[in-house]
Amino acid sequence: MGAEPLLKLTDVKSCYGNIQALHGISLEVYPNEVVCLIGSNGAGKTTTLMNIMGVVRPTCGEIVFAGKRLNGLATPRIVSMGISCVPEGRRIFPALTVEENLQMGAYTQRGATSEIEETMSWVYELFPILKERRTQMGGTLSGGQQQMLAVGRGLMARPRIMLLDEPSLGLAPLLVEQVLGAVTRIKQEGVTVLLVEQNALAALEISERGYVLENGNVVLTDKASALIDNETVRKSYLGQE
Repeated sequence: MGAEPLLKLTDVKSCYGNIQALHGISLEVYPNEVVCLIGSNGAGKTTTLMNIMGVVRPTCGEIVFAGKRLNGLATPRIVSMGISCVPEGRRIFPALTVEENLQMGAYTQRGATSEIEETMSWVYELFPILKERRTQMGGTLSGGQQQMLAVGRGLMARPRIMLLDEPSLGLAPLLVEQVLGAVTRIKQEGVTVLLVEQNALAALEISERGYVLENGNVVLTDKASALIDNETVRKSYLGQE
């Protein structure tokens, strides 16, 4: 692909207690692309993200971001290097306002007041409903609005790459379209995206490339368009014969 990968995992193995969750995951994400991880529940998609973020430590293999090894680094250090994660289930602060939630996402930008204001304006441009509701408590927003807030909070750290875990989970089809449409706009602003998504077709439609995970292994990788046309993928993950 010409450029060096922004994020590279090489033979990453990982355990939860005595259970091996990842059996040697290797993947690459290049600057300014959207890459998706698809696979059934328990395939290792979320565990892969948790290893990148330092929440789970790999037992083997290497994780490199922008030429620097992440193995063994604490999560706040990883975030400050330019990796942001929007976890499954949103996990916003329900008792804080929309604006306060967004400010919490900018904790790595301490002291950079004008940059924080600029990023917040961009988030409000991306999700106008958040601007409308900026003084409203996070817990009173609808599910779709909470997901937009979670993505917006992740963007407040000015990441070079954003990890998104199941952003469309539990959302009505129209909101799925809005949230995944925002992923395309985030990419246009120069933020690289690694996306974990149960809605495999929707994920592949907005991605350049995809990796198919099964039982903690990468079993297939290709351009997203080729994966959409792949008979096995269509049958197993897209619900199409």
